[in-house]
Amino acid sequence: MCIRDRGSCSSSGTGYCRPEPGPVVVDWARGTTLHLSWTVAHPELVSEYRVQWRLDGGEWRDGGCFDDVEAELTLPHDVVGSMCHLRVQGCGEKWGVWSAATEVVVRDEERDADEQAADVPTLGERVRTMVQLHAEDRILMAKQEALGVREILRERPEMLEEEREPVLDALGVQCISLGEVVNERIERILRVSADVEQALEEVELPDGWELVSEKPAMRVYQRGSPDGLVEVKTESWFDPKPGQLVQDFVNLLSLFAEVDLLPRWFPRGLLRDAEEIAAPSLFHKIAHFKLKLPVISDRDAVVDGHGYDLSERRTALIRFQSIENSSHVQVPDPTQDFVRIAMHGCYYLKLCTSGRVHFKQVLHADAKLKLLPNFIMNKISTIAVPSDIVSQLHKTHERFDGSEWQQRVRINPRLYGCLLYTSDAADEEDSVDLGGRRIIKKKNKKQNKKSTVKEYHKIIASYDHQLHRTIHIDK
Repeated sequence: MCIRDRGSCSSSGTGYCRPEPGPVVVDWARGTTLHLSWTVAHPELVSEYRVQWRLDGGEWRDGGCFDDVEAELTLPHDVVGSMCHLRVQGCGEKWGVWSAATEVVVRDEERDADEQAADVPTLGERVRTMVQLHAEDRILMAKQEALGVREILRERPEMLEEEREPVLDALGVQCISLGEVVNERIERILRVSADVEQALEEVELPDGWELVSEKPAMRVYQRGSPDGLVEVKTESWFDPKPGQLVQDFVNLLSLFAEVDLLPRWFPRGLLRDAEEIAAPSLFHKIAHFKLKLPVISDRDAVVDGHGYDLSERRTALIRFQSIENSSHVQVPDPTQDFVRIAMHGCYYLKLCTSGRVHFKQVLHADAKLKLLPNFIMNKISTIAVPSDIVSQLHKTHERFDGSEWQQRVRINPRLYGCLLYTSDAADEEDSVDLGGRRIIKKKNKKQNKKSTVKEYHKIIASYDHQLHRTIHIDK
């Protein structure tokens, strides 16, 4: 199915604030069945959504009513090969009907063999896409490509020799045992993706967590661990500034990505120094932290932090773990008069359709305080630490304009530009195929180079205009 998303919107009002929808998006297509989604501010004002479709020059036909911002629409087979116009209308009691539209060309699945072959990527292209997604830390999409490559090799193992040179070029290696290298890369991707999926489950699902406290802008949960110290999950919501939903999402990520600036917002001035000592990849950093604690001796930790671009879920995840050694860098020994602590956890940020950024933190920390009972440490971990961190994050977010973080975001399009460019990847027409699997089509080099500050700000302006013409904050 070929998709042309015009993202056209129209609305009429009666003096009340209007819902102002984003464009209708075809998430996937199987034959003539389409899965549609759309975003809208003020969702609480919408009583129902009505999906309609028509052919060029024809009348609008009803596709059903829905109470959520997604729908599944099955078109009749006689529309195959035709331009089909889709629209979603929202209905409310106090304002006029708005609509958001898009267009699709419905194609027959039983196309001629040449056209089908042209649409199917070669093994070399699949391996290249898998390697590229893995390098960009888009791990869940890399997993889908890895499973596809494995299935191809299972059904047609001879393809590995038939496309030996393109596969070697995609992997960037020269070797004799190509099959072992490909399988090793696939297994590595699957291992990492399994860890990421487990982390997402722990963050997103309530199973096993006990609610400890709840405030208007924060909730704190805990669960036990074998060492007697609790693991703590904290969640909060950030209200973006008008017209800056995606930009604020990236701004919040920068508070964690800019390692040397962490002491500026870390609570109570406890973080004395933060030094990045290695950067194995764009979203992978190893840092040395030094903490100055009252009364007791100072602490330090060497932490391996790895971020993952989960733009297909409108989510970013940063996992971190204190380490004693690393294949990427020589881990420094503990500084004199410092005690090395252990910690692990993750940071999670999600763009919500309600117009908020949802933040969660999971943390388990052992400060190596032998004389302090665990129950006291657990009280500190569930009361003082979450409250301080969330409070400082909100204050820093409110004062972001003109800050050093803002300057870093502006001058680093390689890191932050790719997040802006892919944060709504599910909306991109190039990412849908007939099998319901998202794919990445190869772009030419000029299209991929988003390296200038001018191009970078165009991306920012484009997303701000699309996603937040009217802002309404709702949990």
